[in-house]
This record gives sequence, C-alpha cells and structure tokens, in this order.
Amino acid sequence: MPNTLLWPLKNLSEEVAIALGVSGVEVELTEQDIERALRTALRLYNRARPGRRKTAITLTTAQKKYLLDPTTDEFKGIQGVVSVETVRSRITDGIDPFDPLSVIGPGGIHTGIDTFADYDQKLHYIEAARRVASSEFEWTFQWEPDPTDTNILKPYLYADVPATLPLFSSLLYTFHYTPNGAEITGLQNIPDGDMDWFVNYVTAFAKTILGRIRGKFKGIPGPDGSDLAVDYDDLTTEGREDLKELTEEIKKRRRPLTPEIE
Repeated sequence: MPNTLLWPLKNLSEEVAIALGVSGVEVELTEQDIERALRTALRLYNRARPGRRKTAITLTTAQKKYLLDPTTDEFKGIQGVVSVETVRSRITDGIDPFDPLSVIGPGGIHTGIDTFADYDQKLHYIEAARRVASSEFEWTFQWEPDPTDTNILKPYLYADVPATLPLFSSLLYTFHYTPNGAEITGLQNIPDGDMDWFVNYVTAFAKTILGRIRGKFKGIPGPDGSDLAVDYDDLTTEGREDLKELTEEIKKRRRPLTPEIE
C-alpha cells in the first residue's frame, strides 16, 4: 500500500517541523531546505536500498540482445538486473518425472506423491543434463552507448537461450526512487518499514541547516540590551551525530541477493 508520509512533500515538512519543536518556537526552514534534505536522504537510500521490481520478459533463441528501455513502464528507472529466471514450458500433458512443471495438475492441484528429496533429484538431473548438452541458459547485463548519441548510455540484456522448447522468463531489476509522485518510482512507493529512517534523516539534516541559519546571528537582543544565546551549536552537533548514526544504519540494511533455483 502506498505511503502518504513522504508524498505530498508538505506531509514530510510537517513531520520535520514538529520534530524540531515548531509548536514552541519558530523554525526558520523553507520548503527548499526540506527538499534539499530529502534529496540527500534519497541519494543515500538509493545506494543502500534501491527498489526492486519483477517483470515478465520474452526471450527467444533467435535474439541475443534486448534493450531494457528505462522510459517504459516495463523497466521504469532501471539501474541494473539482479536476476533472470527461466523455466521451460510443459513437455507433455501427463506427468514427466524430469519436467519441473509436470507435478502441477489442472487448477494448480498437486498430483504427485514425491518428497522434497525426489524433487531435488529431478532438478539435479535436469541441471546435469543441460550441462552435458550445453543447453544451459546464460545472461549478462551492461550499459552501452546509444548508437545515435554516444553521450547517452542505455541498458541492455544479453541472453543465450538454448534451442529447446519455449521459455517462461522473468527479470528482477533494481531502480532508484525519485523525489516526486511518479507511479512506479515515486516517494509513495518506498516501503513503510523505511519511513521512520527517512523522517529521522531529513530531520537530522534539517538540524544542520537550521544550526547554520541561527549561527549567523550568534544571539538575539534581550530586553536588558544583552545578547541571548541561541542553540545553533547544539543543533549542528546533534544533527551531525544523528546523520552519522543513520548512515551506518542504512548501510547495514542493504538487501541480500535473492536465492535462485537452478
């Protein structure tokens, strides 16, 4: 379910202002300051926890090179490919002990009595047979210059499909979230579990901005003519310490590679 904390931006601005004590004192921050803090948080977040999305892709024996156009909804904002999975279409209408799909009957009902050890033996047989017959599926991903403009790089998938039966194929790719409300890459698509980290990071960055703003004045005139100190130094120090802790936290939460069944 899309979150409503980071987008629209005014919702995040209100959260940060409340955390900085806007109910008791004036907070000298503009919307541009919050946007800057958000963009900084987003760059760090995208490096550590980029979005992942799976989509179907048609692969054939005749074609080796596929453009994964990042401007399309199918591969919106693609940054890289995590994995490409394939499985052959059904070999027969009955049960074949070496067909990974034959254990599923009509309507998705399990029709066999095999154990997990039996399935494992079948998969190992299939894998060994593919190696012997040089019919294993292979792929690689890379960015290449656009043929019409070498200053532009485009993402390509190279896939070597064995000349066997047609394949069902899917591709898992990473993308970067964008500081807007875009349908796939927008801020509302960031997982709810990361909302607190975002609010805390933007708040910490806002503290450093606020500290610099208040530090320009050093103090404010009091009723007796003396200067009253402001908390700019404490804000700056606290903000920097929070940013350091939050940076280490998000680095530890990098997503592991997904398991693959061969």
